[in-house]
Amino acid sequence: MSVTLKDLAKKLGMAPSTISRILRNDPRASEFREETRERVMLVAQEMGYKRNVSAATIRSGFNSSTIGILLCEQEEPIYPTVLRLIKNLNQLGFGARVYCSDDIHAIFQEIASNQIRYIINYKRLRADLDISVDYCRKRQLKMVIARNAMLYPDYPVFGSDDQRIMRDMVAYLYHLGHRKIALHCGSHEERTFANALRHAGFLDGVKAFGIEECSAMAVCPSNFSEEILLELLQKHTPTAICCSGTSLALQIELSLRDIGIRVPDDISLIAFGDMPRLQRYSRPQITSMKETEQGEMLEQILAYFRSGAPRKNDGAEFSQLCDAKLIVRGSTAAPNPQPQSLLKRFSHHHIKKGMR
Repeated sequence: MSVTLKDLAKKLGMAPSTISRILRNDPRASEFREETRERVMLVAQEMGYKRNVSAATIRSGFNSSTIGILLCEQEEPIYPTVLRLIKNLNQLGFGARVYCSDDIHAIFQEIASNQIRYIINYKRLRADLDISVDYCRKRQLKMVIARNAMLYPDYPVFGSDDQRIMRDMVAYLYHLGHRKIALHCGSHEERTFANALRHAGFLDGVKAFGIEECSAMAVCPSNFSEEILLELLQKHTPTAICCSGTSLALQIELSLRDIGIRVPDDISLIAFGDMPRLQRYSRPQITSMKETEQGEMLEQILAYFRSGAPRKNDGAEFSQLCDAKLIVRGSTAAPNPQPQSLLKRFSHHHIKKGMR
């Protein structure tokens, strides 16, 4: 026989309505002390209580225990982050419904049919976000945008402060003694909007430390190519490179290894973001800036979801743009006191290529 609210009320000595508010994360649950809420959750778990989501949805008119997560179909690298987010949601008693389709209209038809009220949106195209916001405004839905800049005054963003993080990367290299720091970025297209912020952070950093000449040491190709990397090395002979992503940093490290340029003896590498599964391919492992994930900001995200009806200033009130944690590995060191060795290795590589 299933455990009911009345069973919990008898065990806890509390009103069923109070227990219900706490278990369904009702905004009014915050009126009770944290110890009380934790005790209710613990007893419910021990007694095997299962909430009747269908009945709750019928009563309230929306599904408050399931969170819709919108992804871009092409962005596989973000999937581990989303899986950790879902795990954290499950531990807090929430379910998750994941939508990967590129048909944003079909997604919101599904959201309507499932009466989902809370959404975490990882979409990258501005057109998709505009449609999402328009839909949520009309239906009074609460939506968090997993982005690195606030786009709408009434919908908060939860993500990383990309511009500040890249500035911190420059600062770290500068304090190691580097004065010739390059940036290997990526395209500034809409889907890769973060690259524009990271590039701006690089320019902020080199200006702040009085090495503005480094602002010319930046390349932003749509796709990585060894030729562009070699041109950067030949033209500027940097002692360190800031990479706008972990996979890009790995490509650079592999190319440098093939050329015969040693990391970090000849040149240091630091990457924006951290993807541990890629680190096993690099020699040495790459120093990186680990971003704060949405799953680590759930307390603030749920506070927004529980804050009542959507308001015009929710974006300003609830948005969180976080710093990153520096993870020092073997790819960074003080600059080589004999930088000409880089040029010698580069020239030797060209000679070898000419003899093939």
